[in-house]
Amino acid sequence: VILEIEVQGAMQIKKVCPDALFVFISPESYEELERRLRGRGTESEEVIEKRLTAAKKEAPYAFLYDCFIVNKSGMAKEAAADIMAAVSYFSLKPEFHRDVLDTFFG
Repeated sequence: VILEIEVQGAMQIKKVCPDALFVFISPESYEELERRLRGRGTESEEVIEKRLTAAKKEAPYAFLYDCFIVNKSGMAKEAAADIMAAVSYFSLKPEFHRDVLDTFFG
């Protein structure tokens, strides 16, 4: 299951599902985020300002996530590949293979 949620929601889920993979995805800079939001032309100035303010508040929480992926402008395929790599790596953690490991410990 993939959830696209804000930091507050992610931290609540992390409390009840600590074994889940948490990936923080960000553009390469605050300025790029602002450029993208304004460039879409789909949101009011008030909504854009709220999103920019939220982004500044949420950025420090990136250190609480398992992975940090930079979604660089024009490089969505690379960001998607990074997400897939994170999922692949995460699935290799020993705790997800207890059935195999348990055979060694009786």
